[in-house]
Amino acid sequence: RYVYLNNLQSTYPDFSIVNAGCDTYGSVTITTLADDYSFDGGITWTTNPTISNLSGPNSYSIKVRKGTCESRTSTAYFNSSFLPIPVVNDYEAFICDELNNGAEQTNLTDYDSHLVATTVGFTFRYFTSELGADTNSFSEQINNPSAYVVDVMHREAFVRITSPDGCHNVSRIALNLIPTPWFNIDADFPLCVGKTVTIDAGTGYDAYLWSTGEATQSIVIDEPGDYTVTVFEDHMTVNGIVTCSTTRTFNIFLSDKAVWKKIDTYDWTRYDNALTAYVDGIGDYEYSLDNVHFQDSPTFISLHSGDYTVYVRDKFGCGTIIQDVFLLMYDKYFTPNEDNFHDRWKIEFSEEEPGLTIDIFDREGKLLKVLQNHESWDGKYNGRDILADDYWFVVHRRDGRQHRGHFTLKR
Repeated sequence: RYVYLNNLQSTYPDFSIVNAGCDTYGSVTITTLADDYSFDGGITWTTNPTISNLSGPNSYSIKVRKGTCESRTSTAYFNSSFLPIPVVNDYEAFICDELNNGAEQTNLTDYDSHLVATTVGFTFRYFTSELGADTNSFSEQINNPSAYVVDVMHREAFVRITSPDGCHNVSRIALNLIPTPWFNIDADFPLCVGKTVTIDAGTGYDAYLWSTGEATQSIVIDEPGDYTVTVFEDHMTVNGIVTCSTTRTFNIFLSDKAVWKKIDTYDWTRYDNALTAYVDGIGDYEYSLDNVHFQDSPTFISLHSGDYTVYVRDKFGCGTIIQDVFLLMYDKYFTPNEDNFHDRWKIEFSEEEPGLTIDIFDREGKLLKVLQNHESWDGKYNGRDILADDYWFVVHRRDGRQHRGHFTLKR
């Protein structure tokens, strides 16, 4: 039984309000004890003191009844409304691993539009755990979401998405790394003057793009300079095709065959002569005396006297130039006795060097004979045999060099 200290008819019933909010309806509960309760000013009655599932704004006229006695009317103003939590989606992200090293930086904010139907008015905060996102944990918040590193330990992120009404929900982003295409291309390619070079990026890719604008596997280039090529590889994912690409830069440089400047010879020995080839040109050159064995040095040493062919080859296949050269030598003696052995004296291979002349002197310095490059000496002076003795000579070469020596005439 209820004992009222005051007359019920003069009493205003008490009540409490539980407000509606995010994903929650409100309620009004009459806290004055009675047999019956009314929320519409006594039009209808119920034994339940609580009315639930409320969303305002609205007002309620509250009365209580005991037997036939009714209270006065209190007004409950219910101003809060039910607020829906955001409808969110989880998302599976696929990220190209540019270095194929199992770690790649990504911008988590790029995925916002995949998480809700519209991002207008919504705020997004990023966390390392679902609980951290739900509780808005400062210690688990990702402070730099635009440069988040995805690696073996960090393959997911959780997003706290808050609506304009202040209600939040949590979405999960799965972060998957997929490999980028790997291909090798030389950093430098030679281009012979007046020629073309074909550069091939290799087979097995879904698309190609060169800095020239061409989209084929290989291109033909006729100008030096820096170029790039990008290859593309398609990966089928739950989101459709994701295309990863890799770009390489390479240089095309000019090369050409050499141009002769001169060949310097260091001769007049039987077995220890040398020569050095001098050339001009934009290429990288190597040198040979047999067109088989090449060397980087233009100098050849320890050569026997004789005739040689010098080959200068561009290392990039842009051509070879050749020139004959003769390492001169002479006999130390001769025997002009008409036995067909050593009957005449000459400079070996002098006939191959136009412009060369030889002056022959006796020990007194008297000029006995001047030989042209194709001539030899029979040991006579003015048609007469001269004495067996030592004789001296001076060789005059076309380039101005001279060589002096002596030999013996034996009878």
